[in-house]
Amino acid sequence: MGRYDRIKVYHNGQWKTPTEIKVRSGGAWVSLGTQDGENQTTAGGGVRHLYRYTKARITKEKRGTWIDLPPYNTGQAQINNTRTENGRTVYNYQWMPLDNYSNYYGHSFECTALKADSYDRLLFLIGSTTTGGSLSNLIPDAQNPQLIKIVWHASGQISVRINDDAETVTLYTAAESPLSNNTWYRIKVATEYLSRYGYRLRITVINDDTGVTLLNQYWDLGPLSWAGNNKTHAIGDTNIQFKNTLRIICCSYISNTDTDVQKDMSSNQSIYGFQYAMPSYYHIDWV
Repeated sequence: MGRYDRIKVYHNGQWKTPTEIKVRSGGAWVSLGTQDGENQTTAGGGVRHLYRYTKARITKEKRGTWIDLPPYNTGQAQINNTRTENGRTVYNYQWMPLDNYSNYYGHSFECTALKADSYDRLLFLIGSTTTGGSLSNLIPDAQNPQLIKIVWHASGQISVRINDDAETVTLYTAAESPLSNNTWYRIKVATEYLSRYGYRLRITVINDDTGVTLLNQYWDLGPLSWAGNNKTHAIGDTNIQFKNTLRIICCSYISNTDTDVQKDMSSNQSIYGFQYAMPSYYHIDWV
């Protein structure tokens, strides 16, 4: 698009859009500007234009506007959920065993996220450590077997890895419905109580722009023997962006009541370690 989109000249057997127009004024040729150039103004102000005899303007005027995009938080951080119950400190997030507690309602991690590259990126991780909180120690081993890890893979799949005292389970969403890079999705990973003998792990993904549900996949599993009160966690990763509400519902230890933590990721959450961005771009059109 440009200044002369409404003008055609016949040249060498073809109608063409001119790249520049000059008019004779005061004994000299005066340019009205190039097709994609800046607005040409007269000495007294105003843009030089061509008009029809009806006074309708033929040439177009360049207009630039700054467009604000939704703000977001990116990177990796920790949002601590720490308090005292019955004289003991409750650290971060607990995914308690289903077979030991009757008032279990379910746990979930919910976010609106975008992945801006083609690598495996972490969404959420919680685990037990014996060293008091280093993320590098969250690899399950004989001393620290318990881990819940949610990853957005380069393949476009979401995986949930569960390490408990009994076994390791890694569940992947369907390869036939991959998530695209640079697209906002509403992602929810939740455990749903079935009975004291088992639970359901469900992953839902909704395209945030269209509202279309891309995934609603679940697995029925046995009881989860995963507990402990010394938790370390990580939220996000390099090139993972969050906006709108980030929500984590987990069980608190010792009272075993659900804890609902919500943060507005469209506002500045840098106090937790995220990097806050308010992106915009300069849009040019011709009117």
